[in-house]
Amino acid sequence: MQDKYSFLNDLIVEIKQRPINEVIGLYLHLVQRGPNFLALCPFHADTHLGSFVVSPNKGIWKCFACGEHGGVNYAGDAIKFVRLYKKVSYFEAALDIAVQLRLISLEQYETYSRKRYDPKRVEEAEKKYSEARATSAEQPEQAPAEVKDKVYRAFKEVAGLDEEDRQYLRSVRGLSDERIDADYFTFPSNWRKKAMIISLVMEKTGITSEELSHVPGFFIDKEYNMVSIISCKGIGILLHNPDGTVPAIQIRKKTVEKGEQRYVWFSSSFAANSPDKFGGGCGTGSPKDVLWPSGDRQSRCICITEGRFKSEVLSKSGNTVVSVQGVATWRGCIATIKDIVKIKPGFYTNIFLFFDSDLFGNPPLMEQVRLLVSALHKTFPRLSVVYAAWHKAGGKGIDDYIAAEGTSSIKFLHADFVISKAEDVFNGEKRLKDVRTMTIEQRKELAEELQARIEKVVLH
Repeated sequence: MQDKYSFLNDLIVEIKQRPINEVIGLYLHLVQRGPNFLALCPFHADTHLGSFVVSPNKGIWKCFACGEHGGVNYAGDAIKFVRLYKKVSYFEAALDIAVQLRLISLEQYETYSRKRYDPKRVEEAEKKYSEARATSAEQPEQAPAEVKDKVYRAFKEVAGLDEEDRQYLRSVRGLSDERIDADYFTFPSNWRKKAMIISLVMEKTGITSEELSHVPGFFIDKEYNMVSIISCKGIGILLHNPDGTVPAIQIRKKTVEKGEQRYVWFSSSFAANSPDKFGGGCGTGSPKDVLWPSGDRQSRCICITEGRFKSEVLSKSGNTVVSVQGVATWRGCIATIKDIVKIKPGFYTNIFLFFDSDLFGNPPLMEQVRLLVSALHKTFPRLSVVYAAWHKAGGKGIDDYIAAEGTSSIKFLHADFVISKAEDVFNGEKRLKDVRTMTIEQRKELAEELQARIEKVVLH
């Protein structure tokens, strides 16, 4: 199993790459005012907006009314907010955020939340990452989009694809050779092959080691004075912007132990926090992935879903698909859809939401869906927003459900209707006020009950 401190440090880095309003928005209702967001402060008897401010550009929040009392400074990053809000440790707060954002499963949460952590290590981690944010201006900037595109395409080309991985993509995922050859490759884990691939990428692109260190995934190992990358056995996947350029690589790991994540970014964000050991190093952020229809048929629908393999299934039916890395990261998809609509003006009539079926049991994420739908109505008033719903028992993701049940049992409903019915159930559930103090087993039980009740109302 991955070392608990290594696991949590990686998790903290990933959380800090997310916009702070996305994280705090899981716990508080935020109201946008210009570049910032306002909320009623949960740390004092707040009745009017204005004192509690979330600043995405700075990556911090602050309550100007609370000030500092009892030795507590009511300002900081997203993880500190949850630490104070739930009265837990910094690591425990990171785990809570991660399970809310679906960066980890409930099982992973259970595994790592039960472990004991040295208070000094926790304090050191909080200080380290707080300081890392404060000095972020000194961290390297990402390479331009055209450079990332050139590097990632060259990386895929020279890495190639093992026959075992090709068979998996064909037989398990049902992908054509055309789709496989377009975006998938075997990610290198052997150090010799990594060194060879890096050398070939530099040769093919003409990019220097210094330039390469600004591409997420690459960094300079100062001990050996050479460019390096992480080691990971798995399948690499090229993601796409609406214009077809590649902003990032995602890796589907071949094997995972309990408590590990199956999908990880090709990122080198950790390097920027250890300038004595590494040079360069950048995180990927939370890029969106666009798949255009893969056949001659082209529907007038833009679909929003979670994950590449769900996108593959939907694009086969002629849909243009935007994939987000979790419901809570939806905000960037508004700009992505704007770019899609500009490419084909006047063509689209609907936006379909194909989120995982178990969302009904998760009130914070359903709140994110509400905010997404509201933003879609505001930005694209001529497009209908439709929620695709099905019974969780038939499959969690749309790819699993179609493989098992087909499409005949999927209900396509007005998104506003689904949200209103879910809110009716949530508003009538008194136990939701006590979620912060519930055990993992109690959370699971409540989630199942909420799921069943909303399914009954929506899918009757």
